[in-house]
Amino acid sequence: MKTTLIFIGIALLVIIAIMIFNSCSRKITRTLLTDNKIYHWKIYHTTENNYPAGKFQYFEVFLGEQKLVLPKELTGGVRDISQFHAAGSFGNHETDYNAVLIVFEGISKNENGFEQRHMVSIKVSPLTINKLLLTNMCSGQATEMIIKNEE
Repeated sequence: MKTTLIFIGIALLVIIAIMIFNSCSRKITRTLLTDNKIYHWKIYHTTENNYPAGKFQYFEVFLGEQKLVLPKELTGGVRDISQFHAAGSFGNHETDYNAVLIVFEGISKNENGFEQRHMVSIKVSPLTINKLLLTNMCSGQATEMIIKNEE
């Protein structure tokens, strides 16, 4: 009887230790999906395992070593956007081989102060070394964006 209670106590301590260890760690894994060697685009599928809340999955886009971050002034939203619902690139036989497509949730506030959410599809093409052309796939509106170097 005493040995059984000791065994149950040790098992509970091990389970509690595992739960505490998992709750303190936030594991992020990135899987490279696209590596464009000519235009230096990289698209990653990223998974954040945030115990006990679960997994959060999104896409990240890099041009060279710099992460693509769309400023809130450019998207008309309430925050900068660097995590995308979908991201993809064109095949090497396509005319838009230099571009990537991104889809994200745009959040803006209306005149009453309520948030409005909508999906936005954008084609991103490099113009020069530090300038990108962003084209909204729904409206056809194009905007230039200057990339800021992280130093």
